[in-house]
Amino acid sequence: MSGFSRTGVIAALLALICAATIITAQTGTPQTPIKIGFMVPLSGGNAQNGRDILNGFLMYLDEIGYKAGGRKIDLIVEDDEAIPAVGLTKARKLVERDEVHVMAGALLSSTGYALAPYITSMKIPMLYRVVSADDLTQRRRSEWILRTGWSGSQPNHAFGEYAYQKLGVRSVVTVALDYAFGWESVGGFERTFRAQGGQIRRKIWVPISVHDFAPYLAQIPRDVDAV
Repeated sequence: MSGFSRTGVIAALLALICAATIITAQTGTPQTPIKIGFMVPLSGGNAQNGRDILNGFLMYLDEIGYKAGGRKIDLIVEDDEAIPAVGLTKARKLVERDEVHVMAGALLSSTGYALAPYITSMKIPMLYRVVSADDLTQRRRSEWILRTGWSGSQPNHAFGEYAYQKLGVRSVVTVALDYAFGWESVGGFERTFRAQGGQIRRKIWVPISVHDFAPYLAQIPRDVDAV
């Protein structure tokens, strides 16, 4: 979740350029700047992740001279603080006050879920490069949201099966952050691990603001095969 690769940046920009082309065709005003609203956490515990995402985006915009489809790009950046309610407030500001044409960014799955109904209701194209919330491409799909990454439970589906079959693990305790990404990561593992016959003895949920895991690690029983 902490990186924003060059390939990902190019894919993201291509998606936004496609959206910009549609806007041009609809408005018939190719000289009007394309306004992109970009939200990531730039303060708090997730600030470094947010700055990495933003820096990757800025690097590519700089390389293409802040132009797409023959039009100038205006980038408006907001700090969502990795707090879903703040992200929703900032999204409303970008759409209703700044009148952006497209939006991109966000980091946490919980923020992605919070924004999705608003993005859909306002019919603003939104690009999620990092947000990995499962339902954004499953049960709550939206034609206005494009995700170029992965889903939170995806890698752990394979891991649950691997842990049982290859590592010989039969009982585990899971430790995860107590928000959407943590739940879905554990859920992916649990689904395949239990299907093989494995047992999850306990699930330990850690508040997302916690940096000292010692009190939670102390809760792990010693008679399990793995954590």
